[in-house]
Amino acid sequence: MKATCTIVIDFSVTHLVSAESEDCQWAEQEAKFLVHPRFLREAGKEAKGDEILKLFLQTWRLVRDLVGKRVAEVARLVETEERVVNSEMLDMPESLKNRILTLKEA
Repeated sequence: MKATCTIVIDFSVTHLVSAESEDCQWAEQEAKFLVHPRFLREAGKEAKGDEILKLFLQTWRLVRDLVGKRVAEVARLVETEERVVNSEMLDMPESLKNRILTLKEA
């Protein structure tokens, strides 16, 4: 809300913020816009709510990206580990290979 606030009421006033009946009458006589103070409070709350939502979404996106990167890292490590285990198994006795494969499947 871009406005200049003043306590001086003159011809340059375009809007009046008030809930007082005298002010309401003046605004009507002078063809000025009347704004209830509750409107400003609620507009402020909505703006704060938007900021909180924006912060939440930024945080959620950051966490999502970090988790995605970490999952990709873990997948690469698991793939690398499987290659190492498979190459090491070439020289193992058959019974030990079967035991390892059974553990991997579980």
